[in-house]
Amino acid sequence: MRYALAALLLCLFAAQAEADDEHIIYPSTEGSMMTPADFTAHFEREAQKFRKERPGSQAVRYVTCDMVFPTEGAEYEAFGHQAVLLVGAASHDPSELPLARVYIRSGNRVVELKRIQSTIRGFGANSDAASVFGETREDSFYLVPVEILGPDAELLADFATHRAGFSIGAPPAEAPAFTKGDIGTGITPAPEVLRVFLDREYPGFAQGAPP
Repeated sequence: MRYALAALLLCLFAAQAEADDEHIIYPSTEGSMMTPADFTAHFEREAQKFRKERPGSQAVRYVTCDMVFPTEGAEYEAFGHQAVLLVGAASHDPSELPLARVYIRSGNRVVELKRIQSTIRGFGANSDAASVFGETREDSFYLVPVEILGPDAELLADFATHRAGFSIGAPPAEAPAFTKGDIGTGITPAPEVLRVFLDREYPGFAQGAPP
């Protein structure tokens, strides 16, 4: 089961307005794969939409996410009862990336997510995303304990500089039925287990895979 969400920080340079957070939350197609090209195409579509809705403006920084739960049984156990979160972040300031941390706040509880992979990528020539969101982009993967995915949970990120507490949005509260009542064991999947998962759900993202 896959979910996606996005958030961006707006700065209306033409009007010199104060920057505000804006959240764009939407589901992706359940059961579909996400390749680096798919992810880049998403950045480009959102940049084009942004330009159409806010002519002459740029986003200071932008974050988009995609979440997948391991399959029930052995894979779920191998992932320590944790979902896998892909976070794509872009910024006009290279010093802001890679992200310092990604975490979930639920009530008085804050859970920092364990990063399992991070890659700095760029955008192609004449990229709308590079112009609107920034040329520097990071794609990173995190493990998300299922028990923190409650109705009051909020997903946040701290950039390496200048911006902490960036609200990405609410992670999906409706996890698969087989995860109900579970608690994450904190196990990090073995490299071969992670590679099989990434090759299936995120082909091309695994470190060492062709771009």
